[in-house]
Amino acid sequence: RSVMDAPGAPFDSLYALGETKAVEMIVLRAAAAAEGLDTLPGVEALVSEKLAEKLIENYLQEVVVANILFNRDEFAEYHRSHPEQFGGPSEVLLDVMVIGDEASAQQASERLKAGADIDFVRRQTGAGDAGAPKWSPESVFSPAIRQQLAGLEIGGASDPIAIPSGFMVFKFLGRKPGELRPIEECEMTIREMIFQQKFGELLDEHLSLLKERSEIVHFNERIERYFAGGA
Repeated sequence: RSVMDAPGAPFDSLYALGETKAVEMIVLRAAAAAEGLDTLPGVEALVSEKLAEKLIENYLQEVVVANILFNRDEFAEYHRSHPEQFGGPSEVLLDVMVIGDEASAQQASERLKAGADIDFVRRQTGAGDAGAPKWSPESVFSPAIRQQLAGLEIGGASDPIAIPSGFMVFKFLGRKPGELRPIEECEMTIREMIFQQKFGELLDEHLSLLKERSEIVHFNERIERYFAGGA
Protein backbone atom coordinates (compact mmCIF):
# COMPACT_ATOMS: atom_id res chain seq x y z
CA ARG A 1 0.00 0.00 0.00
CA SER A 2 2.88 2.36 0.75
CA VAL A 3 4.21 1.81 -2.77
CA MET A 4 0.77 2.52 -4.26
CA ASP A 5 0.43 5.72 -2.21
CA ALA A 6 3.91 6.95 -3.12
CA PRO A 7 4.97 5.26 -6.37
CA GLY A 8 7.97 7.54 -6.82
CA ALA A 9 9.43 7.13 -3.33
CA PRO A 10 12.91 5.52 -2.98
CA PHE A 11 12.92 1.83 -2.03
CA ASP A 12 14.99 2.34 1.12
CA SER A 13 12.47 4.91 2.41
CA LEU A 14 9.55 2.57 1.75
CA TYR A 15 11.41 -0.32 3.39
CA ALA A 16 12.19 1.76 6.49
CA LEU A 17 8.55 2.84 6.71
CA GLY A 18 7.36 -0.76 6.48
CA GLU A 19 9.87 -1.89 9.08
CA THR A 20 8.78 0.87 11.49
CA LYS A 21 5.13 -0.06 11.13
CA ALA A 22 5.92 -3.75 11.69
CA VAL A 23 7.84 -2.96 14.91
CA GLU A 24 5.00 -0.74 16.14
CA MET A 25 2.52 -3.57 15.55
CA ILE A 26 4.68 -6.07 17.48
CA VAL A 27 4.99 -3.66 20.43
CA LEU A 28 1.23 -3.04 20.48
CA ARG A 29 0.45 -6.76 20.38
CA ALA A 30 2.88 -7.48 23.21
CA ALA A 31 1.39 -4.69 25.36
CA ALA A 32 -2.16 -5.92 24.66
CA ALA A 33 -1.23 -9.49 25.60
CA ALA A 34 0.46 -8.31 28.80
CA GLU A 35 -2.74 -6.53 29.82
CA GLY A 36 -4.85 -9.57 29.00
CA LEU A 37 -6.86 -7.68 26.39
CA ASP A 38 -6.92 -10.71 24.09
CA THR A 39 -9.03 -12.65 26.61
CA LEU A 40 -11.82 -10.07 26.93
CA PRO A 41 -15.13 -11.32 25.41
CA GLY A 42 -15.56 -8.25 23.23
CA VAL A 43 -12.02 -8.52 21.92
CA GLU A 44 -12.39 -12.25 21.23
CA ALA A 45 -15.58 -11.58 19.25
CA LEU A 46 -13.89 -8.83 17.28
CA VAL A 47 -10.87 -11.03 16.55
CA SER A 48 -13.18 -13.81 15.37
CA GLU A 49 -15.01 -11.38 13.09
CA LYS A 50 -11.79 -9.96 11.67
CA LEU A 51 -10.41 -13.47 11.17
CA ALA A 52 -13.48 -14.40 9.13
CA GLU A 53 -13.06 -11.21 7.07
CA LYS A 54 -9.39 -12.01 6.50
CA LEU A 55 -10.16 -15.57 5.44
CA ILE A 56 -12.68 -14.28 2.90
CA GLU A 57 -10.20 -11.64 1.71
CA ASN A 58 -7.43 -14.22 1.29
CA TYR A 59 -9.81 -16.56 -0.53
CA LEU A 60 -10.81 -13.81 -2.94
CA GLN A 61 -7.15 -12.88 -3.42
CA GLU A 62 -6.35 -16.46 -4.42
CA VAL A 63 -9.31 -17.24 -6.68
CA VAL A 64 -10.19 -13.81 -8.08
CA VAL A 65 -7.51 -11.13 -7.67
CA ALA A 66 -4.69 -13.45 -8.71
CA ASN A 67 -6.40 -13.92 -12.08
CA ILE A 68 -6.70 -10.19 -12.82
CA LEU A 69 -4.11 -9.25 -15.42
CA PHE A 70 -3.47 -5.94 -17.18
CA ASN A 71 -1.91 -4.98 -20.48
CA ARG A 72 -1.00 -1.67 -22.09
CA ASP A 73 -3.50 -2.07 -24.92
CA GLU A 74 -6.35 -2.24 -22.40
CA PHE A 75 -5.12 0.93 -20.72
CA ALA A 76 -4.88 2.77 -24.03
CA GLU A 77 -8.35 1.65 -25.14
CA TYR A 78 -9.93 2.63 -21.82
CA HIS A 79 -8.20 6.00 -22.02
CA ARG A 80 -9.48 6.64 -25.57
CA SER A 81 -13.03 5.47 -24.91
CA HIS A 82 -13.64 7.55 -21.76
CA PRO A 83 -12.90 11.15 -22.77
CA GLU A 84 -15.43 12.39 -20.21
CA GLN A 85 -13.16 11.06 -17.44
CA PHE A 86 -9.75 11.96 -18.79
CA GLY A 87 -10.40 15.01 -20.93
CA GLY A 88 -9.68 18.57 -19.95
CA PRO A 89 -12.46 21.18 -19.65
CA SER A 90 -15.09 20.82 -22.37
CA GLU A 91 -14.83 23.21 -25.30
CA VAL A 92 -17.65 25.17 -26.94
CA LEU A 93 -18.11 26.82 -30.31
CA LEU A 94 -19.96 30.16 -30.26
CA ASP A 95 -20.85 32.59 -33.02
CA VAL A 96 -20.79 35.93 -31.23
CA MET A 97 -22.01 39.40 -32.11
CA VAL A 98 -21.70 42.57 -30.05
CA ILE A 99 -24.49 45.17 -30.16
CA GLY A 100 -24.30 48.65 -28.70
CA ASP A 101 -27.74 49.03 -27.09
CA GLU A 102 -29.88 46.62 -25.10
CA ALA A 103 -33.07 47.03 -27.14
CA SER A 104 -31.34 46.07 -30.40
CA ALA A 105 -29.58 43.17 -28.65
CA GLN A 106 -32.91 41.90 -27.33
CA GLN A 107 -34.42 42.11 -30.79
CA ALA A 108 -31.45 40.25 -32.30
CA SER A 109 -31.75 37.53 -29.66
CA GLU A 110 -35.44 37.04 -30.41
CA ARG A 111 -34.77 36.80 -34.16
CA LEU A 112 -32.09 34.18 -33.64
CA LYS A 113 -34.36 32.16 -31.39
CA ALA A 114 -37.02 32.30 -34.11
CA GLY A 115 -34.55 30.71 -36.55
CA ALA A 116 -33.11 33.72 -38.40
CA ASP A 117 -29.64 33.43 -39.94
CA ILE A 118 -27.07 35.03 -37.65
CA ASP A 119 -25.21 36.75 -40.53
CA PHE A 120 -28.48 38.31 -41.68
CA VAL A 121 -29.25 39.49 -38.15
CA ARG A 122 -25.71 40.83 -37.82
CA ARG A 123 -26.12 42.93 -40.96
CA GLN A 124 -29.59 44.16 -39.95
CA THR A 125 -28.45 45.31 -36.52
CA GLY A 126 -25.03 46.60 -37.52
CA ALA A 127 -23.52 44.34 -34.88
CA GLY A 128 -19.78 44.17 -34.40
CA ASP A 129 -18.11 41.06 -35.78
CA ALA A 130 -16.24 39.06 -33.13
CA GLY A 131 -14.40 37.09 -35.79
CA ALA A 132 -14.83 33.55 -37.06
CA PRO A 133 -16.16 31.09 -34.46
CA LYS A 134 -13.43 29.07 -32.78
CA TRP A 135 -13.38 26.34 -30.16
CA SER A 136 -12.63 27.63 -26.67
CA PRO A 137 -12.59 25.99 -23.22
CA GLU A 138 -15.93 26.60 -21.56
CA SER A 139 -14.10 27.51 -18.35
CA VAL A 140 -12.65 30.73 -19.88
CA PHE A 141 -16.08 32.34 -20.19
CA SER A 142 -17.77 34.47 -17.55
CA PRO A 143 -20.31 32.94 -15.14
CA ALA A 144 -23.12 34.74 -17.02
CA ILE A 145 -22.15 33.07 -20.30
CA ARG A 146 -21.67 29.64 -18.69
CA GLN A 147 -25.06 29.93 -17.01
CA GLN A 148 -26.75 30.54 -20.36
CA LEU A 149 -24.79 27.73 -22.01
CA ALA A 150 -26.07 25.32 -19.36
CA GLY A 151 -29.64 25.99 -20.48
CA LEU A 152 -29.07 25.92 -24.25
CA GLU A 153 -29.17 23.12 -26.77
CA ILE A 154 -26.89 23.09 -29.80
CA GLY A 155 -28.24 25.68 -32.24
CA GLY A 156 -29.84 27.79 -29.52
CA ALA A 157 -29.34 31.52 -29.02
CA SER A 158 -28.55 33.42 -25.86
CA ASP A 159 -30.28 36.32 -24.19
CA PRO A 160 -28.35 39.62 -24.29
CA ILE A 161 -25.40 39.67 -21.90
CA ALA A 162 -23.98 42.99 -20.72
CA ILE A 163 -20.27 43.51 -21.46
CA PRO A 164 -18.10 46.64 -21.30
CA SER A 165 -18.54 47.40 -25.02
CA GLY A 166 -22.32 46.89 -25.08
CA PHE A 167 -24.31 43.66 -25.20
CA MET A 168 -23.28 40.25 -26.46
CA VAL A 169 -25.60 37.77 -28.15
CA PHE A 170 -24.32 34.40 -29.32
CA LYS A 171 -25.48 31.32 -31.12
CA PHE A 172 -24.40 28.02 -29.56
CA LEU A 173 -22.84 25.95 -32.36
CA GLY A 174 -21.32 22.99 -30.54
CA ARG A 175 -19.67 21.37 -27.53
CA LYS A 176 -16.93 18.72 -27.37
CA PRO A 177 -14.78 17.15 -24.66
CA GLY A 178 -11.47 18.83 -23.97
CA GLU A 179 -8.14 17.39 -25.07
CA LEU A 180 -7.30 14.08 -23.43
CA ARG A 181 -4.71 14.27 -20.67
CA PRO A 182 -1.61 12.09 -21.30
CA ILE A 183 -2.22 8.46 -20.39
CA GLU A 184 0.71 8.60 -17.95
CA GLU A 185 -1.24 11.09 -15.81
CA CYS A 186 -4.30 8.82 -15.75
CA GLU A 187 -2.64 5.41 -15.33
CA MET A 188 -3.46 4.85 -11.66
CA THR A 189 -7.11 5.82 -12.15
CA ILE A 190 -7.38 3.57 -15.22
CA ARG A 191 -5.82 0.69 -13.29
CA GLU A 192 -8.36 1.10 -10.48
CA MET A 193 -11.32 1.27 -12.87
CA ILE A 194 -10.25 -1.78 -14.90
CA PHE A 195 -9.48 -3.67 -11.68
CA GLN A 196 -12.97 -3.02 -10.30
CA GLN A 197 -14.56 -4.05 -13.58
CA LYS A 198 -12.56 -7.28 -13.86
CA PHE A 199 -12.97 -8.07 -10.18
CA GLY A 200 -16.75 -7.82 -10.48
CA GLU A 201 -16.81 -9.98 -13.60
CA LEU A 202 -14.53 -12.68 -12.17
CA LEU A 203 -16.32 -12.68 -8.82
CA ASP A 204 -19.71 -13.14 -10.51
CA GLU A 205 -18.24 -15.93 -12.62
CA HIS A 206 -16.74 -17.65 -9.60
CA LEU A 207 -19.92 -17.35 -7.54
CA SER A 208 -21.92 -18.84 -10.41
CA LEU A 209 -19.55 -21.81 -10.51
CA LEU A 210 -19.81 -22.23 -6.75
CA LYS A 211 -23.60 -22.27 -6.95
CA GLU A 212 -23.52 -24.85 -9.74
CA ARG A 213 -21.05 -27.16 -8.00
CA SER A 214 -22.02 -26.69 -4.35
CA GLU A 215 -24.88 -27.58 -2.10
CA ILE A 216 -26.15 -24.53 -0.23
CA VAL A 217 -27.34 -25.21 3.33
CA HIS A 218 -29.30 -22.51 5.18
CA PHE A 219 -28.87 -22.26 8.96
CA ASN A 220 -31.95 -20.15 9.58
CA GLU A 221 -31.25 -19.40 13.26
CA ARG A 222 -27.78 -18.06 12.43
CA ILE A 223 -29.14 -16.07 9.51
CA GLU A 224 -31.79 -14.47 11.72
CA ARG A 225 -29.21 -13.62 14.39
CA TYR A 226 -26.92 -12.15 11.73
CA PHE A 227 -29.57 -9.79 10.35
CA ALA A 228 -30.68 -8.92 13.87
CA GLY A 229 -27.13 -7.82 14.66
CA GLY A 230 -26.37 -10.75 16.96
CA ALA A 231 -23.26 -12.89 17.10
